[in-house]
Amino acid sequence: MSGPVLYFYADKSGGGSSLAALGLMRILKRRFAKVAFFRPIVPEGQEHDCRLLRDYFRLALDVFECRGFGTKEARHFIAVYGENLFFERLIERYETLLRSYDFVLCQGICSDLFSRVVDNDINIEIARHFSAPVVTLIDGYQKSFEEIVDTARLQQEALREASLTHIATIVNRVDEDYIVPLRADKTLTNLFAVPYVPALARPSVADMAEETDFKMLRPVASHYLSRASGKVRIAAQRAEKVLRTLEEGDTLLCPADRSDIVFALYAALDSGLYPSVSAVVLTDGEKADETVEMMLQTEVFRTIPLFVSDDDTLKSAEKIAAVRPKIRSGDSNKIALALGVFAEYVDEESLREAYAASHTEIVTPQMFRHRLFALASRKRMRIVLPEAQEERILYAAQQILNAGIADILFVSDPISLRKRAARLGLDLHDARCIDPSDRRLLKRFAKHFYRLRRHKGITYEQAIDTVRRPNYFATMCVYTGDADGMVSGATHSTAETIRPALQILKTVPGVKKVSSIFFISLQTRTVVFGDCAVIPDPTSEELAEIAILAAENAARFGIEPKVAMISYSTGDSGSGEAVEKVRRATESVRARRPDLAVDGPLQFDAAFDPEVARIKCPHSPVAGRASVFIFPDLNTGNTVYKAVQRSSDAVAIGPVLQGVAKPVNDLSRGATIDDIVDTIAVTAVEAQGVSV
Repeated sequence: MSGPVLYFYADKSGGGSSLAALGLMRILKRRFAKVAFFRPIVPEGQEHDCRLLRDYFRLALDVFECRGFGTKEARHFIAVYGENLFFERLIERYETLLRSYDFVLCQGICSDLFSRVVDNDINIEIARHFSAPVVTLIDGYQKSFEEIVDTARLQQEALREASLTHIATIVNRVDEDYIVPLRADKTLTNLFAVPYVPALARPSVADMAEETDFKMLRPVASHYLSRASGKVRIAAQRAEKVLRTLEEGDTLLCPADRSDIVFALYAALDSGLYPSVSAVVLTDGEKADETVEMMLQTEVFRTIPLFVSDDDTLKSAEKIAAVRPKIRSGDSNKIALALGVFAEYVDEESLREAYAASHTEIVTPQMFRHRLFALASRKRMRIVLPEAQEERILYAAQQILNAGIADILFVSDPISLRKRAARLGLDLHDARCIDPSDRRLLKRFAKHFYRLRRHKGITYEQAIDTVRRPNYFATMCVYTGDADGMVSGATHSTAETIRPALQILKTVPGVKKVSSIFFISLQTRTVVFGDCAVIPDPTSEELAEIAILAAENAARFGIEPKVAMISYSTGDSGSGEAVEKVRRATESVRARRPDLAVDGPLQFDAAFDPEVARIKCPHSPVAGRASVFIFPDLNTGNTVYKAVQRSSDAVAIGPVLQGVAKPVNDLSRGATIDDIVDTIAVTAVEAQGVSV
């Protein structure tokens, strides 16, 4: 049997299975509409990677569908029924997935976790029965160069003897000094070396909570549990000495009767001048003093998970040291970092032949999002965010930085930002701050703004007051080249975002008005809607301009533009000024851009549905295949986009402003963290100034 499948497995626990699973699945989701994840054998209670991929990539699978046998179940089945029936059962489960999915990504079991109950390596046998090409993983941590090379050669030879195609070897947690010589070794086929990344190797507070018997004093939000648990600091000295040794993200072990340390920690956290700990563990199982208990309930400790251990301090520290790090489905920052590391060190182009089993024009929301991130990360642009006080913005910025999508600039003083980030458990040290109270910058920006607006009667003093406002300050960053693009709107209105852009950046030469589009990712394709947010009642010429800009933006993001000018009438079936406006706009687009596929007026169903198009306008080059939908007015566009978004679980990215001389994009004030991440990525692609 054969099919679109890829099999990967690690030589031992810690070999990077979760990292590889995320990276390989992201590559596959860019090319295939429906990808299944399958683990033929799973150690009991370790369905972790099944949940991780299912949740992050929104796979339509439950955990049972993702697994074949548990290890104990597999041993028993083979012992009772034999190897042949065992493999038949696995093949049945695999074929069931193959009938419903375009591709199956299979994760084997770590070689050191399954005893030799079949004649050959269990992973090789499963891969053979699936006719699957294989990616092998090696844990390179604390291994010599020779040990890594020998392991890789043995893996390749075993696969060659089994007549299996070896796609690549990924060595995880390798010494950075070995990366170049490993890649240069011509005896190794497609070897990629991923360096040791401390942030991925550190367990999270959630890992500690799961793998120890510590009791949590009170619940905290899940994102605080996602924070990495750093060094274990034992509070066995004077309070001031404990504070001096603290580092960001430390786990503090403190006997419950050391109230002086709790008081000192309270003062340190409240000041914002000391590093923020990831968790506090009160040891010896003692109940804290009433005064200490009251302090632990205050706002300062709201973001810090608090535990009680029945063991003494030394035993508690040993339990924490034994905790194994995981990449959890709820830890978006760690996932983003893992994906960024994988993309940096594993060459997607070298793996593509393994995924060429089928071709489809379907683009799901997840596929579009992953392609969007890939486009943005081609060249990291600098995106300025003027709403640094908003938590959603900070969380989104962390994901953007971890995934390597763009560089982030905040309009904020550095101390305030660092304090907010610490309380949220975020690491935003890679972001830059541009302080609106910086007198040098204020003067510089005010001079530019005064020169741009003095013809409107503005004074220099008014210019200073104006550019102090966050959106104006951020827009000036884009104008002067300190940033490549801006995203705002989480706490500001659309007008407050657009007005500075129009006054400072102006429009693209030849463009009369700023308009907007949305990328609407449906279950089978991604389309463009415009204008749904800016111009209330465009004229026919403005409508034509919106259509041309929308088509250009669609092409920039890999969508072949087929433009439908929407009306309540198709072709010559209706009349009236509204229909005539759309008809004139269509003719204007054809005259100005004869290279574009455009048709109108078209009703939405005729533009969208091939069957309706076959009946209503069979000769149209656009009907039934439209990818860009231009609505006659804001009332129609906004209503349709919200109706489609809410009734079909479509992902709407936007509004994306078009016509501004430099990229500035608006957010809905109800934007989610994912919405903000998407909009920053779109802005970064626009700032690159190149098409796909």
